[in-house]
Amino acid sequence: MVFVGLEAYQHAGGAIRQDLFSEDDTGYVLDVALLNRLVAEKLETIRAEIAAEGWRWVEAVADLGWEDLRQFSRRYPERLTLTKKQQKELDRLSDQYDELVDSDEEANTDRLEQIEQRIAELNALAEKWSADTLSLAGAIVSLDHDGSVTVERGLVRKEDLRDAEKADQDESGDEATPSPRAGIPPRLIQDLTAQKSAAIGAELMGQPNVALTAVVHCLALGPFTRAQAPTAASKCRAGLSPCAAP
Repeated sequence: MVFVGLEAYQHAGGAIRQDLFSEDDTGYVLDVALLNRLVAEKLETIRAEIAAEGWRWVEAVADLGWEDLRQFSRRYPERLTLTKKQQKELDRLSDQYDELVDSDEEANTDRLEQIEQRIAELNALAEKWSADTLSLAGAIVSLDHDGSVTVERGLVRKEDLRDAEKADQDESGDEATPSPRAGIPPRLIQDLTAQKSAAIGAELMGQPNVALTAVVHCLALGPFTRAQAPTAASKCRAGLSPCAAP
């Protein structure tokens, strides 16, 4: 009711119920469906304003919990530097806000709201959403527990994030899936191969039966597996298989 206002609700034809202890501007809402429609219409107006900022998508919901926000990834705005005049005004308003809050006077409520609005405007000037973020992310307009409007910007749906990552991989071509040896110098590969061959040879020296089996296996590759003989033989010569006997 705080968001819509009792006057707007009654002007739309909504009825309220009051008891003996109710004040003139209080009561119980009888037409919940009408109230929900008024809330949705007002949220839709704000949603259209946020959508004009250029987001990929913008939604409006009355209630938004942390569980709902966990479904999204986040993007954040770039920080900009305020001008000296703007920063000076922000500092002054922040000090005034703290003083009014400490005074705890109800008469300061309107002034506090004005200061909050201006501080929010100045903070918005210190942020900039990039074109890439606007094309990927969205925003959700909702109501806080006290009836105030909350806008969550920079939300990225998981399916949109997957599509963007896939598009980046398609644009990069083969570079997106490099081979395991990509970036390893040929000389290092040769040194590692030589060390591997030496380690296998040293191990087989202490196990002559295994060494004999490995040699026989290597020699038998030619007659019995002619289709694979060139590959297998080359591996033996390079010391990349158990055939690398000393």
